Amino acid sequence: MKKKNCKYVLLLLDWVVVNFAFVVAIRLQAPPGISALLDAPASAVPEFLLFVAYSGIMLLVFQINELYKINIYLSVNRHIQQILKSLLYSVIGLSLVVLASRSDIVFDGRLVVIYFFLASFVLMITTRILIFRTILKLIVANGLSSRLALIAGAGPTGKRLASSLNEKNPFGLRPIGFLDDNKPVGSVVLPGIKVLGNMTNAASVVEEFGVNEIVLCLENEPDDGFLEKLDLCAKTKASVTIGSEQFEIIPQRMYQESYGDVPLFGVVNSAPYLGQPALKRLGDLILATLGLIILSPLFLLVAIAIKLDSPGPVLFKQTRIGKDGKPFTFYKFRSMNVGSDKDRSREEKLRRFIQENKNDVPTSTKIVDHRKITRVGRFLRKISIDELPQLINVLKGDMSLVGPRPCLPYEWKNYAEWHKRRLSVTPGCTGVWQVLGRSKVGFRDMVILDLFYVHNVSFHLDVLLIFKTIPAMLLGIGGK
Repeated sequence: MKKKNCKYVLLLLDWVVVNFAFVVAIRLQAPPGISALLDAPASAVPEFLLFVAYSGIMLLVFQINELYKINIYLSVNRHIQQILKSLLYSVIGLSLVVLASRSDIVFDGRLVVIYFFLASFVLMITTRILIFRTILKLIVANGLSSRLALIAGAGPTGKRLASSLNEKNPFGLRPIGFLDDNKPVGSVVLPGIKVLGNMTNAASVVEEFGVNEIVLCLENEPDDGFLEKLDLCAKTKASVTIGSEQFEIIPQRMYQESYGDVPLFGVVNSAPYLGQPALKRLGDLILATLGLIILSPLFLLVAIAIKLDSPGPVLFKQTRIGKDGKPFTFYKFRSMNVGSDKDRSREEKLRRFIQENKNDVPTSTKIVDHRKITRVGRFLRKISIDELPQLINVLKGDMSLVGPRPCLPYEWKNYAEWHKRRLSVTPGCTGVWQVLGRSKVGFRDMVILDLFYVHNVSFHLDVLLIFKTIPAMLLGIGGK
């Protein structure tokens, strides 16, 4: 069974389980002599429908808590911990929904919430660990589900991965060979596993051997060269996973999936599904319009505070670089003294920062002269209120709600070609970088995180990042 199919099965299973657990909870707290399913009043129908809708949010909570990561659902202890954590968050959310809607949930909302937590926990342990995990292990053990893997890179990481999969492999993934540019085709890397080709003929090797997955374990590869080889693999029929330490910032910060002791993350190598760009744009228009309407009182208060604090306009306008290098006018609340953006020394520092920054340099993507920030601006920047006028850019189509951050013209001029790939999609108000630490992440890692988004853009990832942005803003994580 493919990894993706496993996740879809679990997704459907979880949805059925939580809805069934809700029905069980209602039945348990029903008064004696009453069948909650048959004798519930007609007014209960909207409450059932409300929970069906809420169960979709629960699946998102499960996704955020990594319940669809292969190394999580194949484990036991970590699996139970994440189920418990996910259900606690879900029950808190359900309680808030009950309070906000003033719902009695048919009979007694408080008892339903308690019974729902207990029923869903027992049912999820039963279905996920006792049934699904056992069946999956039996399928793999009997060779009924075997996926063929090609490891790109015959260095230490690639060898470690191949050895791990050969010794103990609950994933159903069988390494059949390596791709490597530095070893001759046919040379033996590990007993029974040899080099089948180089990176340029990845597509023909995948076709010849029926490979299901390519795992990139390249080492000491220049970043632009790494991306070129990633492109070669992404053009094949196989799914692509990256296990290289060069891109370790992604599994460290976002996904904790692994094969054995090799952390990795997947890459979507298919074209956007039909209508995806249009749906993304429609979602941007709806949410940006609602945001501007709901936040209009806050905009007024911020405008008054800025005017009282320092002379100058409320809005700060600046030329930024968007999708495919196209310039546009960018809006923020002014948080610095007028003229602070015209700083040649800052431009020079940023140029050196882009050209010299390495992973081992604990520096920031934001080079800011704190002496030029206003008193109100310091607060606005800390929790990112200064960013809210970008909703205007979203309405205009220059930006999306989610995507890489747009850059300044002089930044763009100093970008290497592989850096520019981060803006091959529409820039966004929030993204992977903002969620994972903002100014605490170095320049090279910021680019890599944005490239992860470019290769994996999807509706569920956008929703996940929007949900994670809210606590990042409120807690001021990485803000300056």
